[in-house]
Amino acid sequence: YNAETQKAIFLGPTLIYRDSSEVYCEDGYYMIGDEYAVFKQNAQYVNDDKKEQADSIIYDGKTEQIQLLSNAKYLEQNSYAEADSIFYFEKSENALKERK
Repeated sequence: YNAETQKAIFLGPTLIYRDSSEVYCEDGYYMIGDEYAVFKQNAQYVNDDKKEQADSIIYDGKTEQIQLLSNAKYLEQNSYAEADSIFYFEKSENALKERK
């Protein structure tokens, strides 16, 4: 963690707990002040009954957008999506899927 830039860097298996959610990755970083994170290598997010998985997960807290990039999977209650990339907008709960 660099206190000057407020950047936490993940260099190996990392499990982050926050409220009722968990994030797992093996590489990446989180810019705390900017609310921006990049989780790579086996990136996974779990919150109650919502599960997201991709080669990379990018989270932008300011725009409330989550990008699941490469081998993306999204599961919530009875909904399931799998695509090359999935873009999820938290505020509107809309998702876009992209398959190459």
